[in-house]
Formats: sequence, structure tokens, C-alpha cells
Amino acid sequence: MKQLFAVLLCAFLFVSAASAQNSAYHFVKGKEYKYLIEQTSMQMQEVNGQTSTANSEVTMSVVYTLLETLESGNLKMQATIENALMINESDNGTQTLGSDMSGKSVIFEMTGRGQVVDVDSSIRKIDSEGIGLLIGATSIFPRLDGSKLSDGNSWSSTESDTTGEGESSIIEETERNYEIKGKKSVNGIDCFEIALVSEADREGKMVRGDQELIVNGTRNGKATIMYGIEEGVIVKFDAEINTDQTIVVPSNNMRVPITATQTVKIELITK
Repeated sequence: MKQLFAVLLCAFLFVSAASAQNSAYHFVKGKEYKYLIEQTSMQMQEVNGQTSTANSEVTMSVVYTLLETLESGNLKMQATIENALMINESDNGTQTLGSDMSGKSVIFEMTGRGQVVDVDSSIRKIDSEGIGLLIGATSIFPRLDGSKLSDGNSWSSTESDTTGEGESSIIEETERNYEIKGKKSVNGIDCFEIALVSEADREGKMVRGDQELIVNGTRNGKATIMYGIEEGVIVKFDAEINTDQTIVVPSNNMRVPITATQTVKIELITK
């Protein structure tokens, strides 16, 4: 479950690399941007005719700071958790994580369009079961093309992304449709209201010890993005994501259907 939060937050957030002139994010160097992040997840899977469920709830506040704008135009960012709580409920009981994550931080690099391209490897030295919360915190910013951000505009994108490490690799083909609905004021900030609809097909494999698992499925979702026009940052983000996939264990041909629904809410709570 440690990596669940990072995976879920990434549901809408993949996109290909972009040049600096298409940047949507314009953080002020050294300024602190605090976000409240809330997520719920409900998952159901079936194994050998038995159905099991798992629910999780995450609440945390994270401070983001731009450390440096690199020559490539990419942004070197730091994310620091102020407080965090993750509650996992399953057939095996309840697990609570995050109480020891306060003050822990990670440095990461992302493009001006929001794609995370590198996470400082020192994060691996943090001794905590809640480390997945910090990893997930690096990927909260939805991917946006700055050149498309004008009132009334709509556009589509299709991307292919690969996630995983080592022998594990999952490829996700995603089509996204964006539409700017108009302008609204959110917490005193003038924003574009952007509707996002996403449809994705995913396939690949996960390796667990000496066992290989084959993954196939779909992920669909809808989101509303409130983008600060002058500030160049996300002010609010609300999404609902539905996943339907099957994991196959080739060694015994066992099939495990999994369905999940996630909600994600992100809000800037400092200007």
C-alpha cells in the first residue's frame, strides 16, 4: 500500500516532455506554496471466487518551493510534508501511516508542464512506511500546455507513458480532452476553469520476487482544474478516477479482476 498514493495521483498526470516556452507553471523562486491534498480510494478484487475490499483515505499538507530554474527550463522543486495521515482498511484490519512524516522532504525535477522527470535518490534513505506519501507528493500537478491556456480554448492530447523500475514495466496509452470553460475567482485568485476527460489503456508486468504478474486494464476519469492565470499555479484540482483491470499470474493461470474508484482533491491554501 505504500506506493498506492503515488500511483493514484498519477492517474491524470502523465504527458510527454515539452519545451520551456510551453510552460504552464511559473513558481516564484524561494516562495512557499502550501497545498492541502485529500484522497479516497475504494478497491475491490476477486481471488478464487472470494471478494476482498480495501479502502484508503489520505489527508496531508505539503509545502512546495522552487529551488532553481535549470538551463533546460525544468524546475528543481522541493516538497516538504507538514503533516500527513493515511488510513488503510482491508480484510486484514486497519493500518495508519504518516505520523512520522512531518518535516520530511524530497527534491524533484519537473518540466514547466508538470511532468516529473527525476526524483532525488536520497528519498530511499528515509526509514518510514509512509514514504509513498512523499513520493506521491511529487506528482500532484496536472500536466498542462501553457501555449493552450486561453479563454474558450479546447484541445486534445494522446500520450504513451511507461512506469515501473527494474523488470516491472507498465505502458499506459492515454487520450485527454481539455476544455477551458471560462474564468472564475477561487480564494481571491482569478482562474481558468479547465474540464479534463481522460481515457487510458494500460498493460505490462509486475515482478514480485520470482513471480511475474501480467497487467491489463483501463482507467477513465474526469477532473476540474482551477488554474491561476496570473500566478501560473494550480489553485484547485478535483478528480474522480475509475480503474478496471485484471492481473494474471502465468504460473498458475490465475486471474484477479480489480476495480477501483478514487477521488483526489488538491487546494492551494497559501497565496
